[in-house]
Amino acid sequence: GALVLAASLQATGTARPLVALVTPGVSGQSRRALRLAGWALVDVELVGRAGADTPHARSFLSKVWLWALPADAAVYLDTDVLVLDSLDALFRQGGAALAAVPDSQPHASGGEPMVQGGLLALRPCARRFA
Repeated sequence: GALVLAASLQATGTARPLVALVTPGVSGQSRRALRLAGWALVDVELVGRAGADTPHARSFLSKVWLWALPADAAVYLDTDVLVLDSLDALFRQGGAALAAVPDSQPHASGGEPMVQGGLLALRPCARRFA
């Protein structure tokens, strides 16, 4: 997924750096492949409680590390995204600290629509992260 995502981003001609948050479970071989594909790697710890939270939940919660990135703006994409056009405009989303879209999947619970966490535009901020 991450290799195809890198290729699709590069095909748009973006000048933005590709940064991957990687957790301790990512193997050395996978890290090498990510670097060769153009990713700069940022090591992060899993968030949540081992044994209490599911691996999926811990991975999802680890997105909070995005706010610790040393950047003025960031766009987060899940690795199952195929980018067909430039996303550079998302780096200029105005003063919003976070921009997201509603989840397009129906909700069996009948509750309020949720945010689609696979595409986020945000302004990292060490103060918010702390």
